[in-house]
Amino acid sequence: MVGGDDRRKARELIDWLRRPWTPASSRKAAHPNARFAAPASQCPVIAPEWEDPNGVPIDAILFGGRRAGVVRW
Repeated sequence: MVGGDDRRKARELIDWLRRPWTPASSRKAAHPNARFAAPASQCPVIAPEWEDPNGVPIDAILFGGRRAGVVRW
């Protein structure tokens, strides 16, 4: 059986600029503004017709950010 360290060594890791990366690298692997994302299909409360080619009704649009001063009304 292959141990965790052996599996990790078998993969080539790349950073956000597509350069080879290891935990010993002197630079970060991800961009400082990187965010976690998951497929919409994994959302437990998504509308059953979310892939309907005719679309789904939209009741509201929410957006946000870390800097409230960027958006002006």
